[in-house]
Amino acid sequence: MNGDYSLSMQKRRSLREVADELDKPAAGRAKVVQCHGVFDLLHIGHIRHLQEARQLGDCLVVTITPDRFVNKGPHRPAFSDDLRAEALAALECVDFVCINEWPTAVEAIRMLRPDVFLKGAVQGTGPRDRNNAIDLEREAIESAGGKLVLTDTELNSASALINRHTDIFSPQLKDFLQKFRALHSAEQLVAELSQFKHLRTLVVGESFVEFGAGRSEDVRSVLGALGIEEQPFAISTEDRTSERYAGGAMAVANALSRFSDRVALLTAGIGDEVSPGFLSKNAAPGVDLEIVDAADLSSGGVEGSLDRLLDRYDNVLMSDWGTGWVSQSARAMIRARASFFAIDIRNPVSQASLDLPECGANFILQSIAAGQADNAMAGRLAEQHDCEVVLMIGDEAHGSAESATVVYDAEAKSCTDVPAFPVNPVNRVDPLGTREALFALTASCSARGLDPAAIGFIGNLAAAAATTTAGSGHPLEPRLIYRHIDSLLK
Repeated sequence: MNGDYSLSMQKRRSLREVADELDKPAAGRAKVVQCHGVFDLLHIGHIRHLQEARQLGDCLVVTITPDRFVNKGPHRPAFSDDLRAEALAALECVDFVCINEWPTAVEAIRMLRPDVFLKGAVQGTGPRDRNNAIDLEREAIESAGGKLVLTDTELNSASALINRHTDIFSPQLKDFLQKFRALHSAEQLVAELSQFKHLRTLVVGESFVEFGAGRSEDVRSVLGALGIEEQPFAISTEDRTSERYAGGAMAVANALSRFSDRVALLTAGIGDEVSPGFLSKNAAPGVDLEIVDAADLSSGGVEGSLDRLLDRYDNVLMSDWGTGWVSQSARAMIRARASFFAIDIRNPVSQASLDLPECGANFILQSIAAGQADNAMAGRLAEQHDCEVVLMIGDEAHGSAESATVVYDAEAKSCTDVPAFPVNPVNRVDPLGTREALFALTASCSARGLDPAAIGFIGNLAAAAATTTAGSGHPLEPRLIYRHIDSLLK
């Protein structure tokens, strides 16, 4: 395709428009090369990669991942797909730029039918991008009669440049990440998380119905009668939905279900809307469900089920809403027989209010009044509850990925502050399920013996990732978390 023909065309086009152009007789002799990627912060490595691609053919088409499918962390993309397309179109070597409509390049390859599909360098070790997209793209290009070419031209990481040289992170988070990278690698953290599959985890606690607008009125009335009054979630009118989601302990079990091969849930439903059928329908695949009658939430009737189940599981994660459904004697049974016991205490505390009964757990997650999370407060909580690790989140940001975490190590008698990860507005859906996701992964990290900084890092990342999905009760996707870790630690 000659220069005059290229310059006469508008570079930024839809996939259908470019596919139609390439099918015209005037383009019949052109050898087409396609490159695909995020191109979030165009750098010299990208430019050299694209220049090499252009030398392999007569026409270079660049397809870019749309904002909604960029999975390099909840804070990404740093630049919108319109800005990324505009930057690419400014390059002389690029003939067409298309914003893709799908998560991978497979459908675009089928539409464009290029002669060459060029992929950039792979940084680090392990599976490429921690997914099988490259295999699907290879199959698509070969089915179209073309070939896949891999190049080592790329010299920089856009993620590393964005992390270090843009204002996408707060100064506190930049400082934390700099220190964290010196002690932890992405491969090490991913290897630790991959070991969750061997954990045998029993989740215990009440479950209920949530809507896109927050807790149902039915659930609020039950919790209110018990003195549990939560702040409503700040969700815009357009984000509100009548869709019903599984909240409470079921959201914890579901969040962990794709990380572990053995997850069970011992639960009772709060509110008239929660039927056994609703619970069975909303339990994630792989979660073994046992439902106990919750007609009398203070009955302590859960002990018989616990006695039967505890020998099958190593770790117990309890979501404690203060209903008294799990009695103190049941907690003592868990502590005596479980290898690891974690509790999410849903009642917030302040410096003046430390009157909750002893948990007797290895790990507790606790809401703290804003600004009060410090060594003294954490030490009092650890001593009161006889636990090894206390993870504190700010109560005023309850249910939101905006809340930073403070992780207290009782043995070292020290706190580690982990700043919150930003979430790009294009990715943010709602805050339902963020705390449950944070609890599921931080408790499991603590069970694995990870250090406080790693526990807080994974927890904040899980909470931020959970905001990108509507409603609660959804499994966390390990590959997505792994890709977020890769991006943040570059």
